[in-house]
Amino acid sequence: FWVQVGMLATVLIAVSNWRNSDTDAKAYKKTWAVRFGDHFVRWEISILLAAAYALPYYWVHRYTQWFFMLFWTGLPVTIKLLGIIWEEPKQPSQLIRALGMSDFLHVFFGLTFSLICIIAR
Repeated sequence: FWVQVGMLATVLIAVSNWRNSDTDAKAYKKTWAVRFGDHFVRWEISILLAAAYALPYYWVHRYTQWFFMLFWTGLPVTIKLLGIIWEEPKQPSQLIRALGMSDFLHVFFGLTFSLICIIAR
């Protein structure tokens, strides 16, 4: 279950690294955003978000419990985040918003998971 929360933590780190990629490149830091560029980071974030939302289908199928779909209540924020991520050109103010949204999703999934554990008892 914590795989989804881990994926969203990785999204948070990827957005943060992407936001700082210009200054990181000047400082010779080798983050993925610096090494592989904007296009790679956009796909990394998108795939991690898609996987985090696809996993509830597995949990529902494995345990036949509807409440795993509670994760999907965060989808509107995710769609907005993806819109910001794929917006051209990359703008620092937008990436700061994306960082806040990523943080929200990470906390939201953690709290939702806790709620699911309580319901599942």
